[in-house]
Amino acid sequence: MTQGSLRILLLSAGLLLQWSTAGLSFAQTCPPAPNAIGSCSSRVVTTLADFPFATTVIGSEQTVVVADFIAGAFYKYDALDIAAIPPTVFIAPLGAVQVTGVAWHPTSDELYWVMETGSTDRWVRSTLDGALISNTPITGYLADFAGLTWNPGTGTFWTLDFLSDTYIELDLSGAFTGNSFQVPSAAPFGGLAFGLGITAVDDPIHGWHLDVPLGTPADLRAARVERVTPTGDLVGLSYDLGPANDAIGWITGIAWGPVGSTGGPVTFLVDLTENRLIEVPTPDPAAFSVSNLSCTGDSSNQVALSWTNGSVYNSIAVERDGVMIASLSGNTISFTDIGVADGTVEYRIEPLITGSGLAPVACEVVLGPGLALASAPFDGAGAFGVTVIESLNRIAVTELTAGTALFYDKNLVPDGTVLTSPFTGGDATTGIAWNSTDDTLLWHSGDTGGLQKTELTGALVGAGFSLNPIPAGPTGDISYSPLTGTYFGVLFDTQEVFEFDDQGLVLGTCPAPLVDGGVAGSSRGVAVANFGGAEVLDQTVGPASRGLVDRVVRLADCQMLGSSYDVQPTTGAGVIAGIAFTPVGSSGLPSEYLIGFDTNRIYEVAVADLTPVADLFRRGDVNNDSAVDISDPTALLGVLFLASTTLTCEDAADANDDGSIDIADAIELLTFLFIGGVTLPEPLICGSDPTIDALGCDDYPDCL
Repeated sequence: MTQGSLRILLLSAGLLLQWSTAGLSFAQTCPPAPNAIGSCSSRVVTTLADFPFATTVIGSEQTVVVADFIAGAFYKYDALDIAAIPPTVFIAPLGAVQVTGVAWHPTSDELYWVMETGSTDRWVRSTLDGALISNTPITGYLADFAGLTWNPGTGTFWTLDFLSDTYIELDLSGAFTGNSFQVPSAAPFGGLAFGLGITAVDDPIHGWHLDVPLGTPADLRAARVERVTPTGDLVGLSYDLGPANDAIGWITGIAWGPVGSTGGPVTFLVDLTENRLIEVPTPDPAAFSVSNLSCTGDSSNQVALSWTNGSVYNSIAVERDGVMIASLSGNTISFTDIGVADGTVEYRIEPLITGSGLAPVACEVVLGPGLALASAPFDGAGAFGVTVIESLNRIAVTELTAGTALFYDKNLVPDGTVLTSPFTGGDATTGIAWNSTDDTLLWHSGDTGGLQKTELTGALVGAGFSLNPIPAGPTGDISYSPLTGTYFGVLFDTQEVFEFDDQGLVLGTCPAPLVDGGVAGSSRGVAVANFGGAEVLDQTVGPASRGLVDRVVRLADCQMLGSSYDVQPTTGAGVIAGIAFTPVGSSGLPSEYLIGFDTNRIYEVAVADLTPVADLFRRGDVNNDSAVDISDPTALLGVLFLASTTLTCEDAADANDDGSIDIADAIELLTFLFIGGVTLPEPLICGSDPTIDALGCDDYPDCL
């Protein structure tokens, strides 16, 4: 048991999800005829608990139990109308200890509890009013438990070990039976579940199953409910958690009941963030939808879709980004989409069957830059920094706190090499960079700004030193530039990229990039990427609204190039910590290695030259009249100081090719025109910009 890990997780839930309620309206009641399963809420009440967590339905009383995680109290609501009367409060059988699960056992008509006292998980029985009957340690399985349900179909209890994303089976004594299953993957390359709770569900057509809330770390919460068999197989029934059914926060408890306020089956959800108890109609489905949807892209911009059919359908519709692109026969289980544009694409598979509305199933895939190539679990704990050691054809990944770096080949197979970090005393190792000039490694501690060079064997090179000045806040992964002989890193607090030399002297910073219309709210790593001698920086960033690090943006001369790629669908991770570029990856083409800190995995993604498409122009021809003369600096001065016109080709106006347009360009043009021997930078005839920068050329008709 990780002491206090669930408590810490819950205390942070409210902070992580404050963004989620802004500007949303909620569906308080369902229409007279309920929508598709889970698509609306029929009752929503604010609970009296400080930390509402575990829940169950007591069939003999037709009540819903909501247990407080910390306070040692539980509340009973009328299952037929949770808003009808105030709930009745009871004392939990062990008082104010952590309550992580509760379930009603119909045969004995008792409550079974999972509680934590100190470092011990306990199996507790009580009367329906909370009077203690028995109290014993849970045996045979060491876990961080969350949720509990009795499944009459298996005659056993089921709970979740949330840290290992494993559902486990317990017998009546609280002993592990040996049966368990992993949470269904929420992303193609190892996305982990992010939900708490489990409930058994019965319907007359399909029998007993289990409903589990889950999501990826990038969702920051359970984003949907999936129905599974007791062996963990998806059966094709799911529904989203969000504004439509008021379940917008961190769902910590789920309980199914055969009858609710709608007169039919319902599911009760505990929303910890919003302190809500929500009743969601979940009528018995006439048929199951598709399941196990997989979307896999390739370098030729084809996407292969495959799925499992849960019933016999009349037809199956395929949508790409909300537009139907195919109508397939009802027994189809795969489809290939060709010629898809680069970027993040969403597919939806919707089976159609007479007399039943089945929920569509969706998946996302990234094509072009960010295309998934490979993924592997990190063999240590707390993966963070990464670098590519081209001289060894290896990548090195650091453990944040354990003080080691593990080596992998470019196919993400570990080679067994483990280096000890030069930092001691618990200082975090947040970055590592291979210096291609002298074939050494530079290690970085983001806690202290400390730096230490070593040989590739881990032997120290010289004495340790520090960034100068030492940053006011923590710093992340680092990268080396052979072009400038300097290193680059990221400041956590300001999201700025900074450059420093091999003595630690900070040479300058770049402003935080803009993400989703505002300054990036989070950043963890930066990679130097080189294309044909032109150098750019790839920075991992995320929006301020969510605190994620889920995107890579490209910078040149501290300016964003207008190109980026999304890594969330590829990885399912919410925090991309480290990033490293290689000109020759596992496929023989340029790629980047990304570190999913919250998934503890290594990902390889395709990366192309993300700079804008080369436009043809003549340097210095500001007014686009096919000549460079006195009218060009005159036009540029008018743009700069009189706002007399707009530029249609910024590259042409960048006379000194420094990546910006200012008075220096007008001076450069005047010098070229009136002082002999001065030549403008290329191109002097129709050509493309040899320098990577953020400027473009929207319109230069003479070179078309």
